[in-house]
Amino acid sequence: MLRIIAFPNWQSRSAREARWFYVFVAPWLVGFIFLTVIPLAFGLYLSLTNYNGVNINDLKFVGMANYERAFSDSNVLNSIQRTLYYTLISVPTGIAVSLLIAFWMTLDIPFKGLFRVIFYIPYIIPLVATTWIWKLLFEKNFGLVNGVVSAFSPGTALGWLIDYPTETLTLLVLWLGTGGGMIIFIAGLQGIPKDLLEAARVDGTNPWQQFSKITLPLLTPVLLFQLLLGFIRALQIMIEPMLLSPSANGTLGVAVPAANRFFMVTAYREMFSFNRFGYGSALIWLMFGTSVLLALGILWSSRWWVFYDDNRIFPTD
Repeated sequence: MLRIIAFPNWQSRSAREARWFYVFVAPWLVGFIFLTVIPLAFGLYLSLTNYNGVNINDLKFVGMANYERAFSDSNVLNSIQRTLYYTLISVPTGIAVSLLIAFWMTLDIPFKGLFRVIFYIPYIIPLVATTWIWKLLFEKNFGLVNGVVSAFSPGTALGWLIDYPTETLTLLVLWLGTGGGMIIFIAGLQGIPKDLLEAARVDGTNPWQQFSKITLPLLTPVLLFQLLLGFIRALQIMIEPMLLSPSANGTLGVAVPAANRFFMVTAYREMFSFNRFGYGSALIWLMFGTSVLLALGILWSSRWWVFYDDNRIFPTD
């Protein structure tokens, strides 16, 4: 007589799917642990030591001394002021320009696809290449920008990279980031129901009223996303000012003009120029905490100015 063998529960379909899930997720999980969690934990530990990046045998635990030093270091405090100045200029300007171009790209204009490609190309070109292009454009002696300026004012040769480093950097970041912001805003604009705009047009509203009362409120979720990314990127900017410095070859981080020595540039200099890895790690963790708090603050404030596609944009009693 045949006996029916009952397979154990671990051979059920759900159990097999669970096992395969862990098999497929294991490479990512291992990479996340060894390439993210462990380095973060090690960096946090280093921020509590006097590690100089050379001899680990001289490493000593100093507790919160590095963090206390950061709040009294004049270089760090000055870098915070420069970072805030750059952030308050670059983020609103970048969002406004990206939104303006995106709105233009949604209109019925000739060669619209070509213009989209032109605006998007700088966003996908490698950062090092675009930065070197920018340096060539703003070079003092033979740069194209000074060539144009000298056409109107002969003999003028402005040292953009030295005398106006923050303004030049802001233009570079604006040129690099406009394409990505434009694509996101175009997606947001195309998601706005056209019925609302048609109804408003029939009611006699002008284009500004349609934009301010319908388009902009419905676009606030996209604005929130752009605002979060913009502030985080601006606060943590480091590579662009170092590559844009006049003498970046072999002295990366050292030759950065004083006006462009932002917070993360200062942390880099502390670690790799002055061999204060413990102190530099503390600065990086301070920036990480600041970014988290800023993101939480923006998300908390969004309840008063971000509107979604529900009744909140059309209040009812």
